[in-house]
Amino acid sequence: MNILSPSIRGFTYNRVIIALVAVMLVTLAVIDSAIIRQQRDSIMREVRERAAMEMEQAATSMTEPLLKYQFANIEQFIQRWAMGNHEVVNFTAITPSGHILTRFQRPITSPHRFTVEKNIALQERHLLTLVLEKDYSHAEALLSQLKTRLFLASIFISAALGTTLWFVFRFLAIRPLEQEVSRRRQAELALEEVNQQLEERVQARTREISALLNQEIRHREALTRLTAERTANYEETIFTFVDMIEQRDTYTAGHTGRVAEYCRLIAQAMGISESETTRLYQAAILHDIGKIATPDAVLLKPGKLAPLDRELIKLHASAGYHMLSGIAMYKDLTEIIHHHHERYDGEGYPDRLQGEDIPLLSRILTVADAFDAMTTNRIYKPRKDLTATLTELRLLGGKQFDPKVVAAAIPVLEGVQLPESISQTPITDMEKKRFSYFFNDRITGLYNEDYLKIVLQDNQEHYQYKCLNILHLQNVQEYNKRQGWAKGNLIFTQFAGELQKLFPDAKLFRAYGNDFAVISRETCSLESRNPDSFASLSGTGITIAVQHIDLATETQYTIDKLEKIELISER
Repeated sequence: MNILSPSIRGFTYNRVIIALVAVMLVTLAVIDSAIIRQQRDSIMREVRERAAMEMEQAATSMTEPLLKYQFANIEQFIQRWAMGNHEVVNFTAITPSGHILTRFQRPITSPHRFTVEKNIALQERHLLTLVLEKDYSHAEALLSQLKTRLFLASIFISAALGTTLWFVFRFLAIRPLEQEVSRRRQAELALEEVNQQLEERVQARTREISALLNQEIRHREALTRLTAERTANYEETIFTFVDMIEQRDTYTAGHTGRVAEYCRLIAQAMGISESETTRLYQAAILHDIGKIATPDAVLLKPGKLAPLDRELIKLHASAGYHMLSGIAMYKDLTEIIHHHHERYDGEGYPDRLQGEDIPLLSRILTVADAFDAMTTNRIYKPRKDLTATLTELRLLGGKQFDPKVVAAAIPVLEGVQLPESISQTPITDMEKKRFSYFFNDRITGLYNEDYLKIVLQDNQEHYQYKCLNILHLQNVQEYNKRQGWAKGNLIFTQFAGELQKLFPDAKLFRAYGNDFAVISRETCSLESRNPDSFASLSGTGITIAVQHIDLATETQYTIDKLEKIELISER
């Protein structure tokens, strides 16, 4: 640290003297300028006043000849008068009409000139105009001499003052100041040495701190990398669970993605922040993860759920909550997932929360989840169209749903484009095998009447099959009484095998004990077939009653069971 500024370190009394002399010179120059300006104004005023007086005299002298029209006398007067006045450069007499009556003119050699005009008039009659141009170089010369004298006087005064000040400052003021400056310079040098030592110590300490910081940065980078890896592992694990659910349940696969997108649209319409919208979107993706603990017998059940089944399904909200609550990165999603089946009227689950007690994001997720459920074909319930779905949302506002969420959801959901086909019906061979758990007849291995209903319902949308033949086996009870139930079941098994050979590309069903159904893509009728053509029925006394139905017509059918299958048209 420097205790002396550069101006003090470079201080000498000579500089002070020079500065004072310069200030004095500037001051005197300003004073001289003011004096010269005043003298110039005074001299020029005198010159002009004398010229005006001369003009007045000349005008008086020329008035009488002018009245007598003695123009020669006027011209002679002007020439004589101007010749005697050496400062006159130009003297002109001009008539009222602008005619130059006479003029005297000298060669112009000086830039210092001024002009005076005088009108000669008698009884308000304009007789003549005199224009006099005079040279005031003599006055300028006097001013120049004055300026030189003032400048020399200023230099003399400044030099005398500077010499006097030099002695005064040198012995009375400057020497003690120089001694103080010298002492401060020595102190400054000592301080600079101390500063140098401190700077070296600071640099050494800085290097130590930099090394520690680099070590800390490397540690943090390693920690960040491990955290990212752990997060990735958590995400991979969680989304593996989601994938497992989607593999188990065809409906859930597309459901989670659609619900997440509906949640995002509703949240944006309600003005929810971007961070909260993202959190809701993530929760929607994972909202059904608790179904990993739901048994397949319940999760994949094609019909309506029994009360016990419904209680098991309800556990998935709490299961998902407990599964994710132990994972830090998903902990802030758990409350949304936990309460996404609560109802606004308090009749939901798992905690029967009511109204505003339900987290807002859970209330949004509830509406989005229900909207997708209503617009999806279920095994046991066809989808609603968009208009009917939105109407139901409005009707359930204040009951099942938060009315404010419904009010925000309606405008944005009106504009969504629903996929052409959203169905719970199995698509892949693996899904069909899993679903056959619910649809296989235990005796014949054919599909049962539940799956027959599903196929007929699905065919009303996709029209994959054109023909249905229903085969009702008659006299089966009499045969069972004679031969026993075991042989009767064997006949059913053998008859099913023969149907599979005859119709390898058709769907075959055993329904309600004695009825078999054949659904095919192409039209074929079995009404003329003889029972004896089936080896399994030959000699048993069992006969066949065949009903052929054309599925290609745009007619809806429902199945009813009386003594045999009856298809009732709902045209």
